[in-house]
Amino acid sequence: MLCLLEAGIFRPEPEARPPGGKAMAHDDFQDKLELLRRRMAERGLMHLLLGTQTNVAWVTGGRGHILLASEESCGGILLAPDATYLVTNNIEAERLLDEEMAGIDLTVRHARWNEQRGLLDLAREIAGGAPVASDLDPAVEAAVGPLRWTLSAGDQARYREVCRQSGEALEAAGRRVRAGQTEFQVAGLVADETYGRGLDPVLILVARDERVYSRRHPLPTGKRVERYAMLVLCARRHGLISACTRLVHVGEPDPDLRKRHRAVAAIDASLIAATRPGVPVKEIFARAVEAYAATGFPNEWQHHHQGGLIGYRGREYFATAASTEIVAPDQAFAWNPSVPGAKSEDTILVTAAGVEILTQTGAFPTLAVDVAGVTILRPDILVI
Repeated sequence: MLCLLEAGIFRPEPEARPPGGKAMAHDDFQDKLELLRRRMAERGLMHLLLGTQTNVAWVTGGRGHILLASEESCGGILLAPDATYLVTNNIEAERLLDEEMAGIDLTVRHARWNEQRGLLDLAREIAGGAPVASDLDPAVEAAVGPLRWTLSAGDQARYREVCRQSGEALEAAGRRVRAGQTEFQVAGLVADETYGRGLDPVLILVARDERVYSRRHPLPTGKRVERYAMLVLCARRHGLISACTRLVHVGEPDPDLRKRHRAVAAIDASLIAATRPGVPVKEIFARAVEAYAATGFPNEWQHHHQGGLIGYRGREYFATAASTEIVAPDQAFAWNPSVPGAKSEDTILVTAAGVEILTQTGAFPTLAVDVAGVTILRPDILVI
């Protein structure tokens, strides 16, 4: 089997994938290759190596990581004039074909693990000395990356499922929070619910009580929950990353916390309402700054980013007053306004038909916010 694999002619039969939704369809794969080949033609490129796990996942729908946080994929996709290749080592080749990239047409080339040949080395051998551009080069990534921003029909179907299950995972974990648990234990609940749904938790933040007021990026600690906890999850499957935040309180929150939560919910709803095709991102950011002032927290936007475009990265870019991007149909965003003590965050999909809040499950308490006559539901504080 290994000899045939080395020759690049072994193609295992696809096996049943683990829980986690549909694999990349062949037509979706081919459409993304066509986008890339057009970009290559514009730049005069004959060979392009996709070596980041972000782009490998975008094109194939497969997991390109061993280390969850790695940037470089354990298997690269080389677009050459004669074929599309999977380049990797002998440890990963069969697994990638069997479990991550089943059903798509790839020619395999791999090195032995002990030969110490990287993805670019293999790509250059295939190219026979011709230049190979790679997304491991920031200048090439700047040209390739925006192709990911518009989600295909297949991407959107997969993303809806990823986001729905992410919201379910975070909310299920929130219901399991109890006074006395450490932030690490609460993070473990989030991880348990996330992995149990076939998702990789690429970011888990947990803050208890006073840390919700003082930390915008609260990595879990050994501090114990007394009455209040903030849970944040970014989860990934097929390369697509969701983002959402939920708040949990033991007993009824005090009026000041309710005020702070209503403020972030109103700011978030304003951002969601403003996110429509054709709207400049800097105008959405300006709407957020206005909403902070209107809710009594005029300077808090300066203490944390407000979110931005999401999809195959946790954020493709953050919105600022200087943003040059314009919202386009079939793009996803995750806004995350915060003030000391409260934060509001969900993943939304913008289409020509409107906006869908993808991580909203319908099973968590909500707060209705009116924005110019339109009611937008935001997550309320769960009282346990």
